[in-house]
Amino acid sequence: MRIVFDPPFMPLHTAALAIIVAGAALWLYARPVAYPITRKRIGLLSLRVLLVLALTFILLNPVVVENPKQQKGKPPFYLLLDTSRSMATADGANGASRYEEAARRTIGNSSLMAELRQRYAVHTYAFSDKPAPAADGLLQALKKPEGGRTNLGAAIVGVIGNGGGRGNGGQVLLVSDGRDTAESFPLEAARALHSQGFTLNTYCIGRKTGQRDLQVTARKTQSYTAPDQAVQVAAEIRDAGVPRTSVRVDLLEEGRRVKTQNVVVTPGTHEVSFTVLKRQKGTFHYSIQAGPVSGERNTANNRAGMMLSVIDAKARVLFLEGRPSWDSKFLAQALRSDPAITLDVIYKLTGDKFFAVVGSGTKEEGIQLPRTVEQMSRYDVIIFGKGFEEFYDAGAAKELKFWVAERGGNVLFLRGRTDERTEALRELEPVTWSNQEMHELRMRLTREGRTHPGFVFDSRDDAQTIVKRMPPLISASRVQGEKALSVVLARAEGTGDESAREMATLAYIRYGQGKSLAIVGQGLWRWAFLPPDLESYGKVYQEFWSQTIRWLVSDSDFLPGQGVSIRADRTAYGPGETVNLLGYLRGSRAAIPQSIVLTLPNGSRADVAAARSDGKSADFTAIYRPQAAGEYIASVPAAESRSAPASCSFTVSPNDQEDMNTSADPDLMRQLASMGGGSALAPEEIALLPEKLRAAEQKLTSGPKAEPRTAWDRPWILFVLLAITGLEWWLRRRWGMA
Repeated sequence: MRIVFDPPFMPLHTAALAIIVAGAALWLYARPVAYPITRKRIGLLSLRVLLVLALTFILLNPVVVENPKQQKGKPPFYLLLDTSRSMATADGANGASRYEEAARRTIGNSSLMAELRQRYAVHTYAFSDKPAPAADGLLQALKKPEGGRTNLGAAIVGVIGNGGGRGNGGQVLLVSDGRDTAESFPLEAARALHSQGFTLNTYCIGRKTGQRDLQVTARKTQSYTAPDQAVQVAAEIRDAGVPRTSVRVDLLEEGRRVKTQNVVVTPGTHEVSFTVLKRQKGTFHYSIQAGPVSGERNTANNRAGMMLSVIDAKARVLFLEGRPSWDSKFLAQALRSDPAITLDVIYKLTGDKFFAVVGSGTKEEGIQLPRTVEQMSRYDVIIFGKGFEEFYDAGAAKELKFWVAERGGNVLFLRGRTDERTEALRELEPVTWSNQEMHELRMRLTREGRTHPGFVFDSRDDAQTIVKRMPPLISASRVQGEKALSVVLARAEGTGDESAREMATLAYIRYGQGKSLAIVGQGLWRWAFLPPDLESYGKVYQEFWSQTIRWLVSDSDFLPGQGVSIRADRTAYGPGETVNLLGYLRGSRAAIPQSIVLTLPNGSRADVAAARSDGKSADFTAIYRPQAAGEYIASVPAAESRSAPASCSFTVSPNDQEDMNTSADPDLMRQLASMGGGSALAPEEIALLPEKLRAAEQKLTSGPKAEPRTAWDRPWILFVLLAITGLEWWLRRRWGMA
């Protein structure tokens, strides 16, 4: 900590003014008068000069600047080494396998590892499907890698789970051939890793064989919508070895092509989506299918399935407001006017007394506040306005977090920093806060925000134009940072504070099975009260909230009115691989189904027995080993006629993906390095890695910088100034010099 001066005027001018005032005081006390110069007059003069010096100190505007926190010990360095079967491909020097080449250049290079350990706390991990710590000796002794798949996303996220969330930063080296055969999204993981201050460098080992392959992965395997409501079904297309070309992408409904679009693909990853609108209720099976392209031998992974449930059950929303505000008033009005939402609002009165407006507007006093997981499970979304601490203590907050993580609940923080006097919900928040308040913040949509359902408006203007023209937020707590894996939908724009322009104003994070969305600040109600020149946007506020609530619920593991959900541990398998079907119950009293119904690729059905699980990884499970290739649908019948059945889909390829195409994918590795803020290293650059890391460290963000604090704006300083002034006046009166 150090004190620096930031005066509003030139220091020379301030000093001159202080000298003039101090000189005037000295002349007044020293000039010849009836009273001789005594100790009393010298004492009064000292008090006057002390007061002048104190005021001069304040005019110089001293501020306290916190010194950057130094990281204790050595910063971490993570070496992630691919041990999947494709790394056994012998395309290295003198017939060496990719793994042997990678091990020789990294953990087998004693001088390199010694230099790294001198500067870093080195952690070595082996990964295929999941990362695991591994000693250098064990990795060097490994003769033939046997991993059944390559999951680059899980390897990168594993770093975050082992220290990335602390915001201390560090270095990561990912060593792989780049052939991601899992259903991961490694680019998102690389972005999250870099947001935690880490630099991701990559080393692609192996040669491109010329094999061409397109891989399609569903963004969501289950969605829900209401009749006559549009919804997006999306997938990611991964292109390996295919030059820039146009590919036909089809949307299939129950195996029949219903929509088509041409997509230009280049090496790397691309997202494609289709808009679907169904008028009748039911559960529908969709697939997105790409290609094939010329020269592609494996087309089994060109198709990804997803389930869409169209139901008329209402989303159940609870709104908790400790101190009513304009934001809460307008939001409650918007949600009550939506026929697909049932809203309960609970206001805090005094003590333990609550006042509620439930459903269509019935007022109730003495309503029970949901404090247990069982009680919270009656709702799909819980919204927190201002005054969270008025409702939940630490014990209830723990129940709330379990409800979100394990029961697919969703929370929405309406007023930014809701934990005003408690830290109980810090884990759920997608951002970290400071105590500084910002004003007049206009939102600018990010790339993710422009495609988010909440910003799909019924207007000729695009969402970015509309949001820019809408009134700004009145105020917001300054955001210090974004947590790992958080997704920012909008950032600040138009503020005079340069440091606040890139801070998140709307962000969400996945927390277990559920999600947490935060709107940073207050004043969004202005969107519902527009001036005449913006009257064409009169429905924007209603559309934003209706579609945001639907998105929170539709992307959840549980649909409205649904007490059970099911998913597979993966979405793609090889013949004979074990499929683990994981089932979840919304309330602890829900009954576990006796069996799960499988629809096989030939249309026939099979029952798979379900068994109770530990309640942590799942509430019930079932195991199945498919033999035939194709798409499978697993379903649990609905307990009630108005509820949707719980369904999921998975695909079985005719051959193992890890063995079908062993071509290296340097394009994906370059994308990962770019997203992670690092470099894609060539083989000859590995030995120069320590030098490159030293240069990269200059760009690392070790955490949010502390805001400067004024050193004089304290109550006790005002008290001292008043005390000096009062003491001088009192002494002058007492000594007869007034």
